[in-house]
Amino acid sequence: MRIGLIIPLLCAGLLAQTCTIHTPTSCGTTGVWAGPPTLESSLAGAASSLPAAGLSVTTLPQPRMVLSANLVPAGRSYMTSDPNTCGGTSPSGICYYNVTGAYASTSNGGFGILGYLYSLTAPKPFGAGLGAVDINIWLGPFFTASQWAAACASYGGGSCSPSIGSANSSWYTNSLATYDALFAKLSALGLKVRLAPEISADVRAACGIGSGAGNFTETQVQNCLAPLEATLAARYSAVPYSPGTIEGISVLHEPCGVSALAFGTGSSCFLSVVGVDTLIAYISAAVKASSLNTKLKTGAGAVTSDLGGTLYTCPNPNNYWCDWVTNLTGSLDYYSVHTYAGTATPWSGFDNTLAIYAAMAAAVPSVKQVIADESGPLEYAPLTGGLGEGGAYVGCGYKEWSTDGTFSAWVRWVVGNWAPANRLSRWTLFPSGPIVKWTTDINNTHCYPSSDNYDPWLSQYYGSVTPEGLQYGVVAAGWNTSLQGSAHLTGRVHLGH
Repeated sequence: MRIGLIIPLLCAGLLAQTCTIHTPTSCGTTGVWAGPPTLESSLAGAASSLPAAGLSVTTLPQPRMVLSANLVPAGRSYMTSDPNTCGGTSPSGICYYNVTGAYASTSNGGFGILGYLYSLTAPKPFGAGLGAVDINIWLGPFFTASQWAAACASYGGGSCSPSIGSANSSWYTNSLATYDALFAKLSALGLKVRLAPEISADVRAACGIGSGAGNFTETQVQNCLAPLEATLAARYSAVPYSPGTIEGISVLHEPCGVSALAFGTGSSCFLSVVGVDTLIAYISAAVKASSLNTKLKTGAGAVTSDLGGTLYTCPNPNNYWCDWVTNLTGSLDYYSVHTYAGTATPWSGFDNTLAIYAAMAAAVPSVKQVIADESGPLEYAPLTGGLGEGGAYVGCGYKEWSTDGTFSAWVRWVVGNWAPANRLSRWTLFPSGPIVKWTTDINNTHCYPSSDNYDPWLSQYYGSVTPEGLQYGVVAAGWNTSLQGSAHLTGRVHLGH
């Protein structure tokens, strides 16, 4: 059934006169969205491109890899979305993310971050059954950790008086307690975690670093980030935590993506290729020296905007990834590809995007590990670059992606086939909200904090798991999904607000 046919006939006259995503021909040409694409064309593109990605590697070895998911409520963007008065009694003090609560023991719900952890790691059918998780961890709370002073003395360049203020001090202390409870549970369960610390505006300000291109130096960034990352490595490898709980730390996150946003450099990357090279080598050494885990691995993560062009070329003086795989093999143990379809690329062209990721993976020296510690969600997005999940027409939390077979096709062909054939030894779903709960409210589907009500609503259901989560768990167990393959149009979706 075609999507448009589900709308009652008596509404057709009104819709024909209204500019909506569903009726782009009624839109004007200036000042309003003028379309296309349509959701129908997006799904049709997915139905062809996703199987094509898997079929393209059928003759290549496809070794089993680790499947993980991001523990998103413990991540920087989520934890900082709660007010710094989180934990208070007033409505402004409500915590959606910065809370641990009781660890769920059944499939009928959990509470806080530990409930979410249960959704990801509990044995099927109570959870997705994953054996590993990832966290894009927030660094701010580690200013208040007992290990910070020593780490700063060793790696902070002599500047060890952060301007965190009394309000942020309480915020950081409460948040550190949340992380302590989480890592205690990870240690008790014997789960492995990889961390990707993300710089944030509060941390930059506490370190006295200005915003905007040209307003800071590599040395300032180094003296700020290295002590914080060394602190978390030291804290969670010592008693009462298991030394091997943190198996890897991606010491730098997207020089032209997240880092550029945090440092306010606009369309410019936050440091030069040479500057980032120096920064990675310094932080990697600090982290390894601080951890009691002698097998700790360090890495760095990149998106396609870090490549210095639309295609992967090396040598290329503006390509960060090219520099890492060429000059940082002594510092990095693994290289993280952030695999997003890109809002400027329709699903029909996703196999072309995958070719760029394949080239990045192929460039990694054979003795090193290549992973995807961020894998973007299924979404229906405008053909406009830079909007991301929060700017999609329909976000990743919508039930449609599972009921029409799109998720099944993605997890089978891309995660199950394409990824291991292209040397990826770990794949992390990010965001991972749909593992926990779907939504049928098309106005609240975005898996990104503060973009709509999906994530706060989701917090009520931590500890549960969806069929989508179970499908992901099937591939995690080492099997291709036996569920329906190619995406198909069911007519379940109608757009309009």
